[in-house]
Amino acid sequence: MTALPATAPHEVVDDPDAISDDDEDIEASGEVGRAVVERLLGGTVISEDED
Repeated sequence: MTALPATAPHEVVDDPDAISDDDEDIEASGEVGRAVVERLLGGTVISEDED
């Protein structure tokens, strides 16, 4: 019987800021500000200060 080759263990990164394979590339989307908060993060903008 032939032994199977050893594989490297899957590395688990415990960093909430780490980039994941399924993360969307927001730079390529062209969206900024409110659009990012609403669409990508699912948030609601309550108030905006206009300088």
